[in-house]
Amino acid sequence: NTILNEGKKTFKDLEQELYRVACDMAVDMAKEILNKKDDEIFIERDKEKYKSEGLRKTSIKTVFGVVEYERRVYKTKNEEGKTIYIYLLDKELGLEKIGLISENLAEKIEDIATEAPYRETASVISDTTGLSISAQGAWGLMQQVGDRIGKEEIQAVYEMNTGHTEGKI
Repeated sequence: NTILNEGKKTFKDLEQELYRVACDMAVDMAKEILNKKDDEIFIERDKEKYKSEGLRKTSIKTVFGVVEYERRVYKTKNEEGKTIYIYLLDKELGLEKIGLISENLAEKIEDIATEAPYRETASVISDTTGLSISAQGAWGLMQQVGDRIGKEEIQAVYEMNTGHTEGKI
């Protein structure tokens, strides 16, 4: 009622307002879910292997907005015995692949960028998600995706050449 009574509104205005409200609710829900999952990991982790170093603030851009949350960083040792710091939440959810952009949003950017210039890609993403993304940001993401695909291809060729492939012919 209050949305419609705020002056002369078109259905387009109503649709945009409702979409924004739904996105805000999704951001809040995602933050809560990520925080609870991080708490679960903290309780269930191998305490001898992963020492908590406290919480760090971060954010991730998603198709429904920017989700700001805190996650725990852990100190551990790698295979060579060297001390490293990792985020078990990122590892659990597969967030370490793309960084501060969700895989879903990255796929949307990839889909648009393969058909349109980066400036148009940025405009479409900004209009539909409410995020502020530049043409340079879309280009940078595509470079990261290309690098990742290139590394996967090199690994696949190496495995094929050394006879260490998985699966059946």
